[in-house]
Amino acid sequence: DSKLVRKIFLFEGALISLIGAVSGLVLGGVFCWLHIKFGIISMGMESSITEGYPMKIIALDFGIILLVVTFITFAISTRPAILAARSVSVQNL
Repeated sequence: DSKLVRKIFLFEGALISLIGAVSGLVLGGVFCWLHIKFGIISMGMESSITEGYPMKIIALDFGIILLVVTFITFAISTRPAILAARSVSVQNL
C-alpha cells in the first residue's frame, strides 16, 4: 500500500544519507589525523610560527554533523516519499 511505499522511500533515503555521512566523517577524520601528524596543509607563509595549518579533532563536532545530516535527510526525503506514495497504485506493483 501507499504507506509501505512511503516507508521504503524514507528508509532508502536515510540509508543512502547515513552511508554518505559516515564515510564522509571517516574520510574527514582520517584526513584531519594525517594533517595533524604530517602537516599536509601549509599556511603558505614563511614567517608563521607553525608551518602547518592548526587543526584539532573534536568528537562532538562529528556527532553534531551526523545529527544535522540526518535531520536534513529526513526533511528533504519526506516530500518525494509522499509524492511516490500518492502515485503508486497496487496494480502497478
